[in-house]
Amino acid sequence: MKTLALVPVFNEAPNILYVLADLERFVDEILIVNDGSWDESEDRVLEWMGQGEHNVELITLKRNLGMSGAMLTGFALLQKRIAEKTLMEDDIIIKIDADRQLKPSDIPSLKKVLIQENLALVRARRKFSKYPKYKLLGNKLMSAVVSLLAGQRFWDVESGFVVMRASTLRPLLQYSTGYRYSLADELSVILPRLGYSISDEPLVDVPYFRSNTHVRDVFVNIVLGFVSLVRVSLKIKSKPNRRLEIGKRLKQTKRKSA
Repeated sequence: MKTLALVPVFNEAPNILYVLADLERFVDEILIVNDGSWDESEDRVLEWMGQGEHNVELITLKRNLGMSGAMLTGFALLQKRIAEKTLMEDDIIIKIDADRQLKPSDIPSLKKVLIQENLALVRARRKFSKYPKYKLLGNKLMSAVVSLLAGQRFWDVESGFVVMRASTLRPLLQYSTGYRYSLADELSVILPRLGYSISDEPLVDVPYFRSNTHVRDVFVNIVLGFVSLVRVSLKIKSKPNRRLEIGKRLKQTKRKSA
C-alpha cells in the first residue's frame, strides 16, 4: 500500500521546504501543485529537488485556481494514474497544506484510524486554542450546516489535513464544483451521501493561527455544499477527466525519483 502526499502551494516560499523535508519522512511520494505562485516557492522546490534523492513531482499552474482548483488538478492527475495502474484505489493520499500549520508527524496516527476503522477518508480535527472567536463561530456554523447536508455529524469541515483512499478521487471529481475553498465542505457532503465512511474525530494540534478565508467563503461554501447534495441526489455527474483539461494550463512538470 503506497502513501502519497498532495501539497497545494501558493506563495509559501518561507515555509515550503520545512514542510517537504518533514513530510517525506512519512510518505512514499509527494505531488506538489504550485497554484500560480509569484514568489520564490517554485525556485526553492526545484533547488531542493536537485539536492539529494526525492520522490517528488512538481506541477506548476500558469494562473492561480484557488485551493480547490489546485486540489482537483492533483486529484485528476492521480485518477489518471489509477487508470494507468501506477496507483491503486486502496493506496492512501495525504492532503496537507504548505503553511506549516499542520504537522506531518500526525500522519501515522491518522493513517492508523483510516485503516483500523476501515474508512474511506479521515480529516484531522484541529484544536482551536490559538484561533480567534470569530473563526470558531464561523467554523461551527459551517460544520453544523454541512452536517445537515451530509446526514452525518462533523466537527471541523474546513480542516485542510485529510487522509483518504485513492478510491474517493473519482466521486469527488464527478460531483464537486471546487471554487476557492469549497472542496473541503463539498467532500463532506458528497462522500457520505454516496455511502463512503468518513470521520473527523481525530484531534491534532495547530501551532499557530493563519487564515486566508473571508466571510463570503462561508456563504459560497454553504451554497456549493447544497449544490453537491443536489448533484449527488440527482446523479448529475461531470466526467472525472474533465479536470485534466486544466493540464493545458500546466507550465511544467518536474520529477525526480528516489
